[in-house]
Amino acid sequence: MTDMTVQDIFDTKIKGLVEGNPAAKSVNAVVLFKVEGAGNWYLNLRDNPGVFQGDPPAKPDCTVSASPDVLVGLFSKKINAMAAYTTGKLKVDNLGVGMKLIQILKI
Repeated sequence: MTDMTVQDIFDTKIKGLVEGNPAAKSVNAVVLFKVEGAGNWYLNLRDNPGVFQGDPPAKPDCTVSASPDVLVGLFSKKINAMAAYTTGKLKVDNLGVGMKLIQILKI
């Protein structure tokens, strides 16, 4: 079995949790993920939830920054989101949106 990559996380895990999920719309935000050395992705959690690579067309409501190792750890359940945040390994600039995101992404 191969290790999970950042691309896998966005293409399968996050996409599967966001697209077609009515609860995703309740976040009502655009979230930018800045993954050190791996690029940027954003989630549109408004009218038509989706996952996109690159930067959003307008200023995001929330920016999440992490290393690839931390992101993989979150989605493989090896790292707790709150522990990563409190130790500075996960940076979130809008905690209200961040807390809703934890519920939607099941991390």
